[in-house]
Amino acid sequence: MKTKIVATIGSDGSHKQGSSYREGIVDLTGRRIGPGDITYEFLVKEFCNNGVDLIRLNCSHVDTDQIKPVFSKIKKAIIEWEAENKGRRVAVLADLPGPKIRFHMERNVHFKVGGKFTVHFEKEVSTDKEAAVYINDHPLKTAMMNFDGRGSSGRKKKRGNSFDALMEQINKSNKVMVLIGDGEVVMEVNLSKFDVKGTSIPCKIITVKKPDLQGKKGFTLKGVHVEIPSFTEEDREKLDKLIEAEYGGEYADNPVTAFIALSFVQSEDDILRLKQHIECRLMDIAKRDRAAARLKAPSIIAKIETELGWQKRDYILDAADGIMVARGDLGLQMDIEEVPAIQKRLIRLCNKRGKPVITATEMLKSMTQSIEPTRAEGTDVFNAILDGSDAVMTSEETSNGGYPFHAIRKMEQVAGQAESYFEMKYLKNDESRRAENLKRYQEFLEDDYARIEKNTRRIKDLLGRISDRVAACDDECDSLEWRRKLYQQKLGKSVDQPTTNRITQATCTMSEAEEVKYIIAVSTSGRTVRMISRLKPAVMIIGAAHDIINTRKLTVSYGVNPICIGSVHAEEGTEEVFDRCRKMVLDDPDLEPPAEVGDLVIFTAGTPLGMSGTTNLIKMRKL
Repeated sequence: MKTKIVATIGSDGSHKQGSSYREGIVDLTGRRIGPGDITYEFLVKEFCNNGVDLIRLNCSHVDTDQIKPVFSKIKKAIIEWEAENKGRRVAVLADLPGPKIRFHMERNVHFKVGGKFTVHFEKEVSTDKEAAVYINDHPLKTAMMNFDGRGSSGRKKKRGNSFDALMEQINKSNKVMVLIGDGEVVMEVNLSKFDVKGTSIPCKIITVKKPDLQGKKGFTLKGVHVEIPSFTEEDREKLDKLIEAEYGGEYADNPVTAFIALSFVQSEDDILRLKQHIECRLMDIAKRDRAAARLKAPSIIAKIETELGWQKRDYILDAADGIMVARGDLGLQMDIEEVPAIQKRLIRLCNKRGKPVITATEMLKSMTQSIEPTRAEGTDVFNAILDGSDAVMTSEETSNGGYPFHAIRKMEQVAGQAESYFEMKYLKNDESRRAENLKRYQEFLEDDYARIEKNTRRIKDLLGRISDRVAACDDECDSLEWRRKLYQQKLGKSVDQPTTNRITQATCTMSEAEEVKYIIAVSTSGRTVRMISRLKPAVMIIGAAHDIINTRKLTVSYGVNPICIGSVHAEEGTEEVFDRCRKMVLDDPDLEPPAEVGDLVIFTAGTPLGMSGTTNLIKMRKL
């Protein structure tokens, strides 16, 4: 399998709210397993046995005080499973909640098409014709005023009034819609009666799927941007607990959290605040210097699920390490007919930049209650892979559905068919396939120089603006200096990208020789491996990293089998490194296709060894 499978794990019976599999689950043999027999160890091992590469822990559904015990059980199960399955690597994707914008309906509210309804942003309400909107635990206006009082480093900093700006946006709009939940109720704002200086909006109910609602339900304001930071205090607290469990508990020297997903990303500032926080925590808890903390910090996956996130995609991808196309909330924020094109364009953008992309939400949703998906769902997964997704993800199908292992198996089967189609296995002539692949590599990179130049100009501009602010030395000087150094690194990579393109294209071109079985790519940070992966060569890529966390970061990249070859000593050369790779590849019982002595491979590495961004060597070698 070249496509990577991401599966969301649910809570087991030890969770204080009980198992999320309340009616039990059915395994692949048809045996029903009751909620009391479902443990994290059982779920992790069955997920991994069925081909899952990345286990998503949805932190929205885990209380802060439960993060450490829940994560510790998942980590222990992963490491034990890996010890029993030599050669396989699995990673954790910790998905942070982000700002939860919710209606608070204390009593049952009845909705009727054509009825009037008032949405309040400040005061409590008690009738069934109005409801208050909260961000986490505060009314929306209060929460936005709190956000205005803090800069990106967390220090006090007076900014503009974002609530007033939101109300002004509504006032100037031609049409604004309010959605409750996943569209259970849709309302239109009555702009003729809207008071821009008030704290509420009058609405008319347009459509109703569920007439009676109560409790906390999702709130979406469609047609305007609700600009709030996506990295919240709750995120910070949960992330700190996770890092403490990762680096302060059992197996501290074997981290499994390779990815952190940030919800509702609207700008690069959201990503940068998260990255800086993680680096500081790793320096504190894991006792690492700044360079090691940056190299070994989890990769940040930006979830694009708002219109503003889509509009700022280039800036977000400058800062993020990958993207999740979160189609659920994106489909609420934007017209549904726009989402398929956005999905394809985001995937293409990530492919071009060599950053992993995960397509998510409702991929096999019917399998929460069915042993088989719908035809449309199967086609959706197939097309997401043809679009260029590195990975496809299950959500409720595996986190609370009755057939989680069936869903994983079906996703894997569909992915296998998509890969076979993409690789033109239907062509009987090998030479025809090779010619098509060589053409594809060339066409993929044809417009790259213009794209690279555009990216370089944008990063230079950002770096210049940051440098000007550093020179002024305002109250965020330390944070700005950190950003300046980060963007200097990014600028260097962008300037060197044409050379990286030549190396990766040559590697893939050489791999089209008839006898070549694998590409073995040695990389300190994993960037070279991802750059090769984006071209989707016909042969399997062996991604060889020097440490365990950067090995796990390769678990999400298309067509990559990650191995950890350990750190490099000063006296070692590329021959010694190749010999390490050779031994590990030949000893891997699960490698597909299996390796044999004498197999021809393409070997790529960089000198000096162990230094990120130095790939400059390609060889054709025999195992």
